[in-house]
Amino acid sequence: MPIPKALRHLYFGKEVRAWRETLIQRSGDKCELCGKPNGARIQTITGLKALGLRMAWRLDPRRPWRDQNGKVIRRLTQLRPLQLLQRVGEAREIVVVCTAVHKDQMFLCQWCSLRSTASTRQFHAKETRLKAKDGDKPLLADAMEWGKQFEALGHDL
Repeated sequence: MPIPKALRHLYFGKEVRAWRETLIQRSGDKCELCGKPNGARIQTITGLKALGLRMAWRLDPRRPWRDQNGKVIRRLTQLRPLQLLQRVGEAREIVVVCTAVHKDQMFLCQWCSLRSTASTRQFHAKETRLKAKDGDKPLLADAMEWGKQFEALGHDL
């Protein structure tokens, strides 16, 4: 989605570049939540709720699997299914893209960024759905006000 002209100054400029560089230096050019290196090609598997994980990733087949917090996965009850999922082709190769997240003042990969703002996005999506649903209909408050005015005129509902 394009950034409106009135808000572009918040995303581009010397101050924003300096702030982003500060975040990159602080994080070591890695995601501050899961530790994925920015720009690296990794293997990832998501949707692992049954294993007690949200996501697993690793840099290459010689490296250990890590969880959504960047910790090495050592439990066999989690490792064996991960190895099986990788063999059947469930592991995807992606390039990590980290961005500066304004809300949290952090340098996060796309996966962590989406997870950190999930509740806000859900709230706004619900608001949008309600507006679209009730856009052509009177809201309950308006209907109640209309009913009071109708009764004040001496009519029964």
